[in-house]
Amino acid sequence: MRGLSGTGAGASGRHPAPATARMGFGTRLLGFFRTGSEGAGEPGRRRRLLSILLVVYLVLLAAGAAAINVPLFSRQAAAREQVEQEARRIAGMQRSMVELQQELLRREHLLEELAVRYRALPGAADLPIAMDELRRLPALTGGSVSGVDYSEPRWSGNSGQLETRAAFAGSWPQGLAYIAALDAALPASAVERLTVRLNRQPGRVTVDLSLSVAVIRERPQDKPAWDAAAARARAEVAAKNTAVNGFPFTPGAVLWQSGWSAGLGLPELRLAGIVRQQNGATLALLVYDGEAQLVRPGSRLGEVEVVAVEADGVLVAIAGRSYKLQVGKVPQAL
Repeated sequence: MRGLSGTGAGASGRHPAPATARMGFGTRLLGFFRTGSEGAGEPGRRRRLLSILLVVYLVLLAAGAAAINVPLFSRQAAAREQVEQEARRIAGMQRSMVELQQELLRREHLLEELAVRYRALPGAADLPIAMDELRRLPALTGGSVSGVDYSEPRWSGNSGQLETRAAFAGSWPQGLAYIAALDAALPASAVERLTVRLNRQPGRVTVDLSLSVAVIRERPQDKPAWDAAAARARAEVAAKNTAVNGFPFTPGAVLWQSGWSAGLGLPELRLAGIVRQQNGATLALLVYDGEAQLVRPGSRLGEVEVVAVEADGVLVAIAGRSYKLQVGKVPQAL
């Protein structure tokens, strides 16, 4: 009896830990679901049944969420891609519309320019009237003109060129105004050759022109006809707006008058520049009768005698009178 009591007392004094505290989580989980004598009883069965139902519910819930969300995400991705494609397509259409609008504006501009060209281009039946307009241009510019005769155009398909000549007489500014008016009246035409001749009157020139007048044989029905009134209006504006800076081809009127008084037909005479040599000598570059020549004091060019070459000009004598020529300036009588 003492042995048993001693044993019992010793066991109660050590306070052993519960068996469940020494079990691991896996062991407890297996014990939770196992069947047998240890888990017998109504509470145990109920607990296992609820656990099984909870697991099944969670599995079904996860499967349902996956079954619902995966197609939803796929549809969302497809919708997003479709929206992006539509946005790109709309942006492309907008660019195309802008380019199309630009092309339409460019086409309208080209059609307007083509209509302007047709209105400025005389037809075969308009040529006599166009030639008469060219002969009447001096009424706008001053001076006079001769020539500008009608001739049969040289045809190349539906396009042709009428070759004619004109001789304009007047001052140099009037000659330039006539050329500008001619170009404005018939902008599709061209001056093939131009020659300026000096006549025996001070400050007067004769301008010889070789003209090539563009013409159309048959005008399309939907194109505008040549407008003679508009051609004359363009010529008038061009003649008024012509400004001459200097007189590059003619000497001053004072030199012409001196030469004319002495019975001389003085050709073109102007100072082109001053040349200084290394030895200190100074030469003048004179343009006489269209040719540039280096001269020094004592040189003669026709009836013109070089008296002195100075730093800012050259002194010349014409018919016993002295004059000073300077670059770009009117000759001065001394």
